[in-house]
Amino acid sequence: MLISVVVLVFVFGVLVSILEDTKLLTYIIGLFLPSLSAFIKGIREIIGHYKIAKEKERMENHVNDVLAQPNTATESDLRTIQDKIFLERSKAPMIPNFIYQRLKQSYSENAQGAVHQITGQDNDL
Repeated sequence: MLISVVVLVFVFGVLVSILEDTKLLTYIIGLFLPSLSAFIKGIREIIGHYKIAKEKERMENHVNDVLAQPNTATESDLRTIQDKIFLERSKAPMIPNFIYQRLKQSYSENAQGAVHQITGQDNDL
């Protein structure tokens, strides 16, 4: 979603400059350079989200491997997993509140399903 916003802002700027029949230098100095920091910020956010998603996928595979071998995980293994989850959450880029509110119910249902699958009990999270 963020990449589409960055691209739309860039395309909008190009379209406005074409419709206004501005020269390339005027476009670069008047619109592109002042908005360059926003483009860079947007690209950095996109890269940050991508890296966190890849790390989350890697960690999920590791947790599934640990859970696939019941009674073999040590307390140290579980603590390491918990620490990695905390570190990834703490350095993850922020998402807008309206997106979180939209996804919150789904996340809660997934967590409840996982708890029920592992423990066989219904727990309120």
